[in-house]
Amino acid sequence: VTACCLIWFAWKGPRPDATLAALSFVFVPFSADGGLVHVVPINPPAWTLGFEMLFYALFALCLAGSARATVMRTSLALAVLVALGMALPAAAPAWAFAATRPLLLEFIAGMALGLAHGAGWRLPGWLGGALLAGGAVLLFWPFDQPGHWQGWGRIAPALPAAAAMVAGAVLADGGAVPGRVMQALGDASYSLYLWHMLLLEVLRRAWLHAPWVPGAAYALAGFALAIALGLASYRWLERPLLAALRRRFLPPATPA
Repeated sequence: VTACCLIWFAWKGPRPDATLAALSFVFVPFSADGGLVHVVPINPPAWTLGFEMLFYALFALCLAGSARATVMRTSLALAVLVALGMALPAAAPAWAFAATRPLLLEFIAGMALGLAHGAGWRLPGWLGGALLAGGAVLLFWPFDQPGHWQGWGRIAPALPAAAAMVAGAVLADGGAVPGRVMQALGDASYSLYLWHMLLLEVLRRAWLHAPWVPGAAYALAGFALAIALGLASYRWLERPLLAALRRRFLPPATPA
C-alpha cells in the first residue's frame, strides 16, 4: 500500500521526501525539522503501526508463564513509558515522543478486555448494544481537545469510548453485532484500514474535476468503494500472503 502511495504522490504530487519514503516502510517515526511532533508516513493511516510495533515488541519481551502475568508485565511497561513521556523535554527526538504517548494506554484496555473474554465474562446483548452506541457517541463528541492530537486531550474521551465499543462487540452474549456481513468486515478491517485513505484521495481528485456531483454522493461512493476495496484486498492479497508466510515460516501442524 505504501508503494502505491509513493507512485500516486510521485505522479500527482506532492513528491515525497526520500527519508520519509524509506522510514515509512519500517514504521520509524521521525521529525522533518527536529521538533517534537513526528511526521505522518506516506500512507497516513499507517501512523498507528509504529505504536503497534512497539506494543508487539514489549509484549514479546514481557511473555510469562500465564496470560495474566504477561498482561500485567506489559501493562506496567506501557504505563512506565507514558509516565516518562510526561517528563520529555521539548527537544526530545520524534521516536521518543512517539514511544511515550498516552495513546499506548489503549493497549492496556485491550489486553484487559482480552483477559475478560478468555475468562468467560459475558454481557447481556442489550448492554453490548448500549456500549457500542454510547462509545460511538463519546468517540465523536466534539470535546475540546487541547494539546497534541495523540496527547491527553484526545485520549481522555477516546480511551473509554474505544473500550466501551470493543467490550460491546466482543463480550456481549451472542455478539452485539451478529451476521456474516459484520464478520466479513471484521476480517477485512486491516485491509480496509490500509487502503481507504489512498482511495479517498483518488476520489477527491476526481471529484475536483466534477464539482456538480453532490458532496453526499462523493461520501457514499467513498464509503462503498472503500469497503469493496478492503474486501477485495483481504480476499486476493492479504489472505494469500498470510498463507504463504505461514507455509514458509511455521512448521506443519502435527496430528494429535
